[in-house]
Amino acid sequence: MKIIIMYPHIGVRDAVGNACVEEYRALKEEGIEAFVYAETHDPSVRDCMIGESALNALVMDEEALLIYHHGIYWEKGHEIFSKSRCRKVIRYHNITPAHFFLRHSEVFFRNCFLGRRQSAAMLSCGVDAVWGDSHFNNKEFIDLGLPEERTRVLPPFHVIHGYDALSPDAAALERLNDGKTNVLFVGRIAPNKGHRHLIYTAFYYRLLFGENVRFIITGALDPGLKGYYRELKGLVAQLGVKDLVFFTGGVSPEYLKSCYLGSHVFLLLSEHEGFCVPILEAQHFKLPIVALNRGAVKDTLGENQLIYDEPDYEIIASAIDEIRGNPDVRGFLVDEGRKSRLQHERDALKARFLGYIRELTRA
Repeated sequence: MKIIIMYPHIGVRDAVGNACVEEYRALKEEGIEAFVYAETHDPSVRDCMIGESALNALVMDEEALLIYHHGIYWEKGHEIFSKSRCRKVIRYHNITPAHFFLRHSEVFFRNCFLGRRQSAAMLSCGVDAVWGDSHFNNKEFIDLGLPEERTRVLPPFHVIHGYDALSPDAAALERLNDGKTNVLFVGRIAPNKGHRHLIYTAFYYRLLFGENVRFIITGALDPGLKGYYRELKGLVAQLGVKDLVFFTGGVSPEYLKSCYLGSHVFLLLSEHEGFCVPILEAQHFKLPIVALNRGAVKDTLGENQLIYDEPDYEIIASAIDEIRGNPDVRGFLVDEGRKSRLQHERDALKARFLGYIRELTRA
């Protein structure tokens, strides 16, 4: 059996790219012929890549299996998918609804709109199964007409244990260990990530509990979203929380490890998530999480976690203060988070992944 994995770009610090490469490695470990195609890729993953001519031949093999990672509009990928004669699986990582970008970026709005429209077009090409990162992701395809029995939930492979071999940024960690309550968010600077909620929470925390707090917002800024970033900085200035809210931009893995180790609470107030790998990272570093119940967040968090249906800033600020001051609450959330994280360990994901492949190949 030959298995082809596709995604438009595979980089070294991209969650979907990591998932593609880890799927490839899991297959190779089992002696299965596996190949990865991307239009662009980081040189570090060159050994698992194939060119377009090899891809075109493979997808004409009716006994092969194509795993198409779907997370953004990809015109060329859709062309290959539509003409392929092999078995086909959509590995759905979710596409942010376009309306989040309506005021901020015509390019992002267009790509998200077309990406979601592409989902429906791919179904018309014939799909054997959809493996979404979450039930939330699968529901989009069920709503498009795919029978639910042809969906499976498969959380993405990740490389979180790679942090264990890294030394944290010592200077950054020392700055964080100054007695302040450190509240961390990790995620790109994008309108669906709930940054306004984070900033308002900082404002209410100061009103209720004082200024001995630091909100660390870590994530890269796309040049196409500079207007959105300016809005956020304007809100910070308007609310007078410039001394409490810090945007780090994109950082090194060593610096990010320092942020996790030096923080007291992970605050996730995103308005749309199809899975959210930083939840697993926070749980890996034994960081309690306060979250907003949107998208797939609740499923990824697991049971007995602190999650709110609405962004009530006073309540969320109070939760942060309670976690900081109550070791029993903190310990409970960390222990329960660990149980959820164990379900996303590599061996568990690999067993599920291979099981789904066997389902298709037996059919």
